[in-house]
Amino acid sequence: MRWLFSALLGASACGRFGFDAGGPLGDAGTDGTGPGDAATIRHNRAFITGATHTIPWGGVSGADGACQAAADTAQLGGTFIAFMGDDTNRPLPRLAAARGWVDLAGSAIADQPAEWFDGTMRRALHREESGSLVPYGIVFIGAMAGSTCSDWTTTAGTGSIAYTTNYFDEFNIAPCTSTGRFACLETAYTAPLVEAPQVGRYAFVTSTMWLPGAGLLDADAFCAARASAVGLPGSYKALLATVAATAVSRFSLTGATWVNVNGEPVFATPGELATGTYLTAFLRTEAGAPATNAPAWWAWTGDAVDNCNDYTSLNAGQSAMTGDASSAQRSYLFARQTYPCNIARPLICLQE
Repeated sequence: MRWLFSALLGASACGRFGFDAGGPLGDAGTDGTGPGDAATIRHNRAFITGATHTIPWGGVSGADGACQAAADTAQLGGTFIAFMGDDTNRPLPRLAAARGWVDLAGSAIADQPAEWFDGTMRRALHREESGSLVPYGIVFIGAMAGSTCSDWTTTAGTGSIAYTTNYFDEFNIAPCTSTGRFACLETAYTAPLVEAPQVGRYAFVTSTMWLPGAGLLDADAFCAARASAVGLPGSYKALLATVAATAVSRFSLTGATWVNVNGEPVFATPGELATGTYLTAFLRTEAGAPATNAPAWWAWTGDAVDNCNDYTSLNAGQSAMTGDASSAQRSYLFARQTYPCNIARPLICLQE
């Protein structure tokens, strides 16, 4: 169920945790290296390597070394390991009792270790050791036994991977000849992440499926019904394009930005719905669940060509575009693949 917000909570909307004001990037609190350490909370930092890697790299220990070298080159301080498993050891136990991870901009990523893999991580981990954002691409994880390219030593077979701009629980398989990055995490600290929710217009992906056939107004009514079912205020429309209009044109790009039902800003500003590169936080359902249950994350979005005759058709020979509601890459939110019009899919709903 959604948070009850107050205007006072919006003051913490920047999403930074335990970073010394005015201190160097990566100085995250009580490590004794920056001003104000005694009064701040230290969280574990996490980043994606700016460099890409190909197998072999000497197993998990070799990836650990690459993570530490990247952190040292960037003068981050601290000790980092690769968030990676092999056929003997899974990634999560390597995090031990650690909790509370932020990226190098101070944005909350995950609190408890399980959140990395259960679909509840808050934002994509797609910032490299320099602080720059990395594009959509492979992250070697090794989350599944037997899918670790023989402990990352051979180019034969396949290995389990995640993607930089998606929830890490969306495990995929890639050939062992693939090129990808490492996720690098500190594990020394145990301070919980406490993030004040931000006030804004709500955005969510529906937890139930909508079938085209009755047109655009029916889609809007479906969004309104889902919002009402969980007590969300205001009026809602579906993020759907038609032959004559884009999906974005249905919404005002001024005023409050959109937040998910946990109060995490989906876009830093409302204009980023139209022009942004990345979502600021992941979409969730109207009830706050992660948008990660395949294939439910493929939500109708439509475009000028593929729109089920403006959503009035149930013809299996026609199609509409869907977007990946589990991705933090804005372009993927609007267009990833088409589905036939006789198949039900979720909707992405935005408060007006």
